[in-house]
Amino acid sequence: MKRTYTFLFVLYFVVVGLSAQSIALGQGLDSTGSAKAKSPSVTLPMREGSLRLAVFGDAGRGSKDQYDLGRVMADYRQAVAFDWVLLTGDNIYGKDSPADMKIKFELPYKSMLDAGVKFYGSLGNHDTSNQRLYAPFNMNGEEYYRIERNGVSFYALNS
Repeated sequence: MKRTYTFLFVLYFVVVGLSAQSIALGQGLDSTGSAKAKSPSVTLPMREGSLRLAVFGDAGRGSKDQYDLGRVMADYRQAVAFDWVLLTGDNIYGKDSPADMKIKFELPYKSMLDAGVKFYGSLGNHDTSNQRLYAPFNMNGEEYYRIERNGVSFYALNS
């Protein structure tokens, strides 16, 4: 009998995976992006069929910290091999013109996008509804939608 699990992800609520801050902290950065003592490494079980993803939000400023996070995530992906990312909202702060989207999303996560990693957006209070049309967020024009992976359902809500 196949089990189906349902999870809800909204702004500031990470259900499954790794938050951006925990990835950065595991790589020897504190929450401000400054170097700190190396954290002990953790070996995750890499069972076949396991659900591997990254989850983060509040990233859309195009700042140096965001580009650093993109590099840390790309490095971490080499160990964990996640192929999708849930965005919990506040994806792009301020303007969201095509040029802004490039600076604030496409360039910081370029290596993952080029490798075929899929990002799934949900809208937060700092996002515009236009972002639901932005192809790399895989929202297909919807503000509310469901993703199912390995028998687990995730629901994106406009918070």
